[in-house]
Amino acid sequence: MAHEFGEVRQLRPNLGQAVFHASISAAPGEHLTDHQWLEIAHRYLGGLGFTDNQYVISRHTDTDHKHIHLGACPFIT
Repeated sequence: MAHEFGEVRQLRPNLGQAVFHASISAAPGEHLTDHQWLEIAHRYLGGLGFTDNQYVISRHTDTDHKHIHLGACPFIT
């Protein structure tokens, strides 16, 4: 993925950041299903205008602090 994001970066050398990153956390004690996390991620990315972009969603299950990371590549125009 890093290579693909790098290729997009070369197409847009004036970008300030090559990859958008955000982290979304569940409330303490809240347990969400994979489907719920995916829905949250898609709604969040869509709300920011990332509707036709490369993106990655990573969910952490190795800690008590349930959260996901989102990485998205800006539009190629």
